[in-house]
Amino acid sequence: MRWEWLIAILSAGTVAACGFHSSAAPASDAAVDAVPDAPPDAPIGPPTLIPETRDYGTYTPTGPSLTGVFTVTSISATAPLATSITGTNLGDFTITSDTCAGHALPVLSSCTVVVRFQPLAASGMRTGALEVTAGSGVMLTSTLRGRYDTPPAVTVAPTALSFGTVHVGTTSGSLMLTLHNPGTVPTPSIGTTTLTGADAAEFTITSDTCNGLVLAAMSDCVLTVTYSPNGVGARSATISVAPFVTIPISGTGEALTIVTTPAEFGAITVGQTSLAQTLTVTNVAANAVGPLTSSRAGNHPTEFVLGTDTCNGATLAPAATCTIDVSFAPTVVGPRNALVRLMAGSTIIADGILRGTGEPLDPVMISPGSFAFADTTVGQTSMVFVFTVFNMGTLVTGPFSSSLVGADPGEFAIVTAMDTCTGTTLPGGGMCTIAVTFSPTATGLKSAALSVSSTPGGVARTPQP
Repeated sequence: MRWEWLIAILSAGTVAACGFHSSAAPASDAAVDAVPDAPPDAPIGPPTLIPETRDYGTYTPTGPSLTGVFTVTSISATAPLATSITGTNLGDFTITSDTCAGHALPVLSSCTVVVRFQPLAASGMRTGALEVTAGSGVMLTSTLRGRYDTPPAVTVAPTALSFGTVHVGTTSGSLMLTLHNPGTVPTPSIGTTTLTGADAAEFTITSDTCNGLVLAAMSDCVLTVTYSPNGVGARSATISVAPFVTIPISGTGEALTIVTTPAEFGAITVGQTSLAQTLTVTNVAANAVGPLTSSRAGNHPTEFVLGTDTCNGATLAPAATCTIDVSFAPTVVGPRNALVRLMAGSTIIADGILRGTGEPLDPVMISPGSFAFADTTVGQTSMVFVFTVFNMGTLVTGPFSSSLVGADPGEFAIVTAMDTCTGTTLPGGGMCTIAVTFSPTATGLKSAALSVSSTPGGVARTPQP
């Protein structure tokens, strides 16, 4: 067999071009073993894998795909090749094209392997290796490395939108949502902005600079939203900006306003009725409201009395008004509250708040309730004992008068110089003192009671033993 060779070697040592042919082939050459036969004078040497190291740089989800081409070149003929990815983060590197695996390279030939870098999750430096084996004696390795930048966490401000109270049939002013990319790399493409929820139809996205945008590092996009209530009461929905944020939005539809509310009646003595307060109701909706039904509701509805009422049964045109007179008639002591409720059919249109405090009939109290003087010699005077008078109510009392009553009032005496109650008034929660002595004129058990009174305020008395 006759072989002719032409080989050109580059300065780096790689084969630039080569060729060979034979003038004849013996019949025995039809049998091919693991390593192809080479002519006796063929070059000898292991295959090479280039490059030996590949740095893919930084991968971001919004950037281009990162791939690298690796070339295996044979000097001598090789056994069939096998390729694989190994190393710490082998799952981040993938062979996407491979003309080497399963093929035996003839003398002075080459094949290629394409490896893609696409990290799975964790950020930071990722490493691996491409390994090419040729039989049991040859292993070629190329080091793989690249960095993964985590997609930026887009922020939104504010984190919720509240339109407050808006008149039914009108449209609110616009509220703005700003999305911001605080990261150092662009975001993935922002998806469609959607409104969802039971009341989504009452809210409108009036402008959207975010939809479909790739948000550059440290940049913003903006949404504006309005609210157009078609009924009274609280409304809510959700804005979703895929795949980044979900923002709750809310508002309250209002058809009627009530002035003055809350109606504060202050402290009224239990069993008495306050002066009436007039509540004015106005239709602030763009359409007529009614016919109206007025009633009492809330915690203590029976403590308040509805008087003259021009709202009950009325249908109010836009901007029209009606009035309801309300009084407070407490039956128990303490804070009381209720609502004036206006309805159209089964729908609550408006609630007016009513508040007042039931005042005790006799808020004045003496402490202690009784006192036993020590035995005192006839004709002598005991030590002084001081009683405290409290105004337990919230109203100012009238001027106090004080006296000793009962079986033996003459055996006891109020010490005038130590009486801070008589002739004075006490504010709510106030107190004063009265000093009393015991001066018996005869032997035996003696008793009396200290009594104080004011108008308003009532009467308080220590019990007579």
